[in-house]
Amino acid sequence: MSEEIHENGNGVRRKNRRRMAWTSLIYMIVKTLLILFVVDPERMKVLTEPITWSYFCAAAIVGSYMGAATFEHIKRK
Repeated sequence: MSEEIHENGNGVRRKNRRRMAWTSLIYMIVKTLLILFVVDPERMKVLTEPITWSYFCAAAIVGSYMGAATFEHIKRK
């Protein structure tokens, strides 16, 4: 019984991690498209640093998901 609950908890956790990684990846794509086609170049000069940190944070989420998923896959073998 406890193994069943433990497995179910891991499945939910993996599913939520995957959702968070996909959401971050989609966010980075949408943000890039908005920057390229919507935002005025003069505003970009002011927003350069916050946008850079935003990309860094989203990339860290995607990277940590990939690392955790790889680690769990190797650990199971």
